[in-house]
Parts: sequence; structure tokens; C-alpha cells
Amino acid sequence: MIRVFIAAVMALFVTGPALAQAQPADTVQRIMESAKYRDAVAYLSNDHERIVAEWIRLTEIPAPPFKEATRARAYSELMRQYGLSDVHIDEEGNAIGLRKGSGGPLIAVSAHLDT
Repeated sequence: MIRVFIAAVMALFVTGPALAQAQPADTVQRIMESAKYRDAVAYLSNDHERIVAEWIRLTEIPAPPFKEATRARAYSELMRQYGLSDVHIDEEGNAIGLRKGSGGPLIAVSAHLDT
């Protein structure tokens, strides 16, 4: 009986990681084959020049560590222009905005403003 238990535990150790790795790959594949993903890629491709120009404009605003206020204000204004709600700059200087989705899990996207 103990041998069966040990064999079962060993089988989990050997196959568990492989099973865990297969699921994310399947999920990624399913997403990449979806119409919504293809639409998003097409949007980004079609709007590439504007997106790059926006990134350049933001990164040209001086923002050394702990002195990101000017860049945070510019970024906050962009969030408002793109329809995010509850846009604010917190006490640490982080620009925060909310884009409501369709009821799924909450997803946070974060990046540093300083250079």
C-alpha cells in the first residue's frame, strides 16, 4: 500500500509540471486565434505611428526618480482622453486610472514613470 502511495506521489511530481505548463500554452493559443485578438493586433498595427509618437512625447518629459509629477500629469491627461475613469495621481506620484471591463477579473497594468 505504501508503495502505491509513493508511486502516486512520484507520478504527480513528474507529470504535474508538464500538465501545468500545457494549460497556459493552450490558453495563449486560444486567445491568439480569437477574433478579438486579431482585431486588437490590427488596431495596433494601423495606429502604430500615433502610438509611437505618444510614447516619444511621454518619454521626452524629464522624470528622474521621485520627480515624475510632470510626466504623471501628462499620462493622467492621456488616460482621461482615452475614457478612463477615476483618474488620479496618488501620494507616491503614480498615475492611476480605471477602465471598466465586462465583469471578468480585475487586471492591473503597471509601469514606472521615472527614467
